Amino acid sequence: MTSTTQMTELLASIYGSFASGDASPWEQMLAPDCLVIGTDEAEWLQGKGAVLPVIKAQLGEMGASGIRLTGGDAIVAEKGDLVWAADRPTLHLPDGTSTALRATVVASRVEGSLVIEQFHLSAGAPNEEVVQQTLTL
Repeated sequence: MTSTTQMTELLASIYGSFASGDASPWEQMLAPDCLVIGTDEAEWLQGKGAVLPVIKAQLGEMGASGIRLTGGDAIVAEKGDLVWAADRPTLHLPDGTSTALRATVVASRVEGSLVIEQFHLSAGAPNEEVVQQTLTL
């Protein structure tokens, strides 16, 4: 199996867990010293022991309310035993609205499987909000 296929499957598992509310795939996907950064400013979690309880609670809450996450067109690259992806998934809310997100995943290859070292999910904000001025794009 290619690294691109493995990362595509890992992303599908992550995105699928939002709708199902099932956090069990995360138990195998996370490295012991992983870093997970979410959309909330308090969501900066280090270590599998800190990440899993939050993932379990939040996925249960989102899955129960009908929140889904669908992937975009991920860019995947690798070097040695590291594989990373950048994607633009869409968050689908129960009221029918959706929000564009940004995701990055860095994984290492361990015994033929990919293990998440770093995961980041965020919502973009206009430069005018963040730095209070318009910047060249």
